[in-house]
Amino acid sequence: MRIERSAILSVLVLLALGLAGCGGGGGGGDGDGGDGDNGAVLPPTISSVEAVATRNGVAAGSTSGGTPITNRGVALTGVTELLVGGASASFQVISDIVIQATTPPGSEAVTYVRVTNAGGTDVLVDSFAYR
Repeated sequence: MRIERSAILSVLVLLALGLAGCGGGGGGGDGDGGDGDNGAVLPPTISSVEAVATRNGVAAGSTSGGTPITNRGVALTGVTELLVGGASASFQVISDIVIQATTPPGSEAVTYVRVTNAGGTDVLVDSFAYR
């Protein structure tokens, strides 16, 4: 059986085009930091919130806001929203495992921190104390 050279080249080109989106970065094959499953993005997981001050072992800050906090977890690179007690906080993604944020004003209470990306949302309850 003889295979034409043009047929082989055509197959190689088609293979190359089909595989072009499979190389890439950050945990996924498509370069989006996802899990490599057709562009799926992993949901974020927040595991700790840290501040200079603590109250009963919980990161703490003023009810007037402005407290710098460090949020640690995984799949944080694509986070688009960070809430402290339901209010939006300004934040900067440092890496896939660290986000620096500044707390918004809030009422005196122990509350949650919530992060959201294209893959979903995670909440760490009782992780920040307004005082």
